[in-house]
Amino acid sequence: MRFRSCILFIAILTGFAAPAEAEIRQFKDWLAVCDNLRNCTAYGFDTEIGAGMFLRIDRGGAPDATPKVTIAVDVPDKTTQLALTFDDPNLPGLPKGAQRGTRHEDDSYARAVLTDPAAVETFIEAARKAQKLVAKRTDAPGAAKSDTETSAISLSGAAAALLWIDDQQKRIDTVTALIRRDGKPASAIPPQPAPPVIVAAKSVAAPAPKTIPKAVLKEAKAMCEDDDGERKTEEIYRLTGKLVLYMFVCESNSGAYNYAYNLLTASDDKPNETRALELRLPLSIDKRQDIPAQDMTNATFDPKTMTISTFSKGRGIGDCGSESIWAFDGKAFRMTSFKMMPDCKGVPLWEWAPLYSAVMK
Repeated sequence: MRFRSCILFIAILTGFAAPAEAEIRQFKDWLAVCDNLRNCTAYGFDTEIGAGMFLRIDRGGAPDATPKVTIAVDVPDKTTQLALTFDDPNLPGLPKGAQRGTRHEDDSYARAVLTDPAAVETFIEAARKAQKLVAKRTDAPGAAKSDTETSAISLSGAAAALLWIDDQQKRIDTVTALIRRDGKPASAIPPQPAPPVIVAAKSVAAPAPKTIPKAVLKEAKAMCEDDDGERKTEEIYRLTGKLVLYMFVCESNSGAYNYAYNLLTASDDKPNETRALELRLPLSIDKRQDIPAQDMTNATFDPKTMTISTFSKGRGIGDCGSESIWAFDGKAFRMTSFKMMPDCKGVPLWEWAPLYSAVMK
């Protein structure tokens, strides 16, 4: 399953005052994301099909939040040096000279990070004038031209993406705006919405059943539309003193890297009242990208935290798709986190900006 770039209008349905509208928007070569707390991120991607480079600009939803710029370049060899320039090398705003950048233990990207407000402002002003941001990798100082590898990020759409973020965060015409700045003080910006709070149930010490009720097996087979036995039990967990969670893989509906799970619950004393677990999103997603309520992809359950996690991959390396986390509160599973990356551009999961965030206690 491939995820396409699209405009996703997401209305957050919570009971908290003045929640923000979470959304993903495409602006030419840039993608912008804002969550239900008005935390926003803009992404620029490598101009080539390969996943050699990406750029993200992050800003929290609080009125006094400062922006952060991260330039990530794929550099598998940690001894390789990196030089960053705009297509107009006279433009300021980028770290000078060769560098090796900071690293994440789980990927091969070297990152140059700007957090100083003045440095970020200089970078954004230069990016509005440039057409590309260019990264050159060299094996050592003075390496021959044949030893230099170059990647570039298109800046077409960057200003529009940042202006949209200003608008989402209510910063237009304030002194804090990234693009359309004027004299209104930061105090003119509304307070950041409070996050939803979910109190997770405590893990249950009692063991889960070792056998599966016939009613549960029958329901699992029906959900999978399984006529040839292509259905197996994956895990069994106890949710409460009586309620049990059964997780089945539906192999006939699974693919090479996406395994379709059916989740069912049943009480020890009423196994015939088996119910398909419905993990309903607390936000409304464009129907082309919706997640079936009863068919969760690559699902796992953590009995220590009482959470279900899912990860639907847009392609095998997992650089696009969606991820969700759900906490059991003693009665139902409630979403605590949702992320989506519609563009398959090499951005690892831990670099995806959230569309929905809650606090779990």
